[in-house]
Amino acid sequence: MDFQTRQKNIKRSYIICSTGRSGSTLLSKTLVKLEQFGNPDEYFHHMNIEELQLKKKPERFIPYFESVLDKGLSANGTFAIKMHWWQLNDFLETTRQLDVFEGMTDIEILNSAFPNLKFIYIWRQDMVAQAVSTEVALQTGVWMQGVNSSVSSYAFKVNSAEVPNIAPNMKNIEQESAKLAQTSVKFRPLRIYKWEQKFKDQNRRWQQFFAKHQLEYHELTYERLTHNFEQEMTDVIRFLELETEVDLSLLKMPTKRQANAVNEQFATYYKALPAIFLKGINKLNLLFS
Repeated sequence: MDFQTRQKNIKRSYIICSTGRSGSTLLSKTLVKLEQFGNPDEYFHHMNIEELQLKKKPERFIPYFESVLDKGLSANGTFAIKMHWWQLNDFLETTRQLDVFEGMTDIEILNSAFPNLKFIYIWRQDMVAQAVSTEVALQTGVWMQGVNSSVSSYAFKVNSAEVPNIAPNMKNIEQESAKLAQTSVKFRPLRIYKWEQKFKDQNRRWQQFFAKHQLEYHELTYERLTHNFEQEMTDVIRFLELETEVDLSLLKMPTKRQANAVNEQFATYYKALPAIFLKGINKLNLLFS
């Protein structure tokens, strides 16, 4: 069954438009648990793109895309995918190399690839906390507690050759917690600054994308989602306009919040540094790197 045939099985689609450490995993895992909202995941994570060489070998894209349409679809015909800004760019860059999408604009490609498409935009207001969380996760290797890694991990066939799992699942939470406890996390303000600037840039690009294409979308923040979880999830469900009833009693947080004393301490240290100092150091770093 080719991807155009698979698309006929899709009644509705949505993209979770996000940045790292923005609450997108909490949102995605909750929707997956409800079993009627597809299986949103980072199918176009850079690790997947690089492992399969999708940019260098565009002929591999269609078999991979077919596997994504299968993986992201729930039994009721709802397809879902999660994309950070640069994942969307990688997707569009790759699809433009294919005859089937030739001459299409960005939004035409997305509407062609994902039928009856909607957009959910989640972002984090406290981008310092977001940047600190990213840096701590990079140093410790612990990205989530209570769930497996969000990077897709499944095998599929490309040109009749089976491709191995893209990324291994995380070890069980006890092992990860032990690793976190044993890891000496260093305060690296310049790296936190760079992540903060990246998140500001990516959020700006998402907002420009929505404005350029005059798209309607549902917006929520990490802060609202974590402080008023059930109401925010109810609003998301209503936006997606599912035809069947949803058991709202299942709306329980599937992940544990990872913010801890270290994160809070680093954020306090970082905010005490003058922004102009960090900006200047970053410029010098770029100049001599």
